[in-house]
Parts: sequence; C-alpha cells; structure tokens
Amino acid sequence: MRRFAGLALVVLTGLLAAGARLGAGEHAYVLDSGAKLLVEVDLTSGRRVASLPLEGSPAWLDDDGRHVLVFDRGAGEDKDERGWKASGRSSVTIVDAASLKAIGRVELGSGLATASFVGEGRLAALCPGYEAKNAAEAQAAELVLVDLATARETGRLVLEHGLALAGLGRDQRSLALLQGLPRGGKRPYPQ
Repeated sequence: MRRFAGLALVVLTGLLAAGARLGAGEHAYVLDSGAKLLVEVDLTSGRRVASLPLEGSPAWLDDDGRHVLVFDRGAGEDKDERGWKASGRSSVTIVDAASLKAIGRVELGSGLATASFVGEGRLAALCPGYEAKNAAEAQAAELVLVDLATARETGRLVLEHGLALAGLGRDQRSLALLQGLPRGGKRPYPQ
C-alpha cells in the first residue's frame, strides 16, 4: 500500500448530500491527514468554513447527515494475510456536522475493518484483531457498538477471527456477519 504525505482529500457523494440536508449550502468535509485536520469547505466559494484539529492518525471519513466520523485504525504493522498487528487501539472521533465540534473520541479495538450505521444514531465497528502464529501475540476480534450522540461505547462482543460485516437488516437492528474458512482451509466443524 502506498502512502502519500500531505493532503488527503475525501469528498464523497454522501457528504455532499449531507451538506444539502443541513441547509448550509453545498459543502464538503476534507480530511488533511498530514496536518491532522478535518476541514469543512464551501463548494460554491471554495473557501474553508471551519476546521477541527484531530488526534492520532486519521485515515477516512463517513457521515450520517448529523455526524461526521473520522476513523483511525491505530498504530501497528501490516502483516499481509494475518492482518493488522495493532500496537495501539483503533478509534473514531465523532463530530457534530452542524458546528464542526468534536463530541468525543471512542477507542474501538485492534485494527479496524469496517463500520456501519445501525439504527438511529448508532455505529457498529468491526475490529478484526490479529491472528498470530504465536497465540500470546493474538489480538481479539470484536464488534463494538457506539452511541453517536454521547460518543460512548454501548456494547462490545468478542468474535471469532475471520468474520466480516455482511450487511444491515431491514429492521436497522440486525447485523449479518460472515465467517470465512480459517487459514489452512480446515473447517471448524465436522462435515
């Protein structure tokens, strides 16, 4: 994976739509990972409206129209097929989209694979952990639920390694998780 120093621009269609929903004119959120800043830009004038300093190593953005989420997978080392060997915890910084003020920062787990909005004002984050050759170095895979309004963890479930977030149910309360075969291709159950 190539890394680029300096400005990482992230302008997503969903973010542009969020600007229209907020009634603040067309705007976008830009993550400057080099300077560790979240910047709100007015797309009509091209001017910066506001900025917010961030902690850690911010990597990507998402939003639900009311909140901007800045994800940081934490410090660590990429071990290819074994995953991200975290030396720190991943986190999400939750920002109020209207004021661009941080609501809070929540520590998630070892690594960060994906996250999904679930229900009204909640986030489910899948932290894949690390499946090590040496069992003492293994890090747990976890599903972490976060309340966006309070920036607090509301639940944590330890999972088997190799799970992936497949999707959100129509009820907005059910998550589908997929279990792949463990390394080596041996099934964990009898045939």
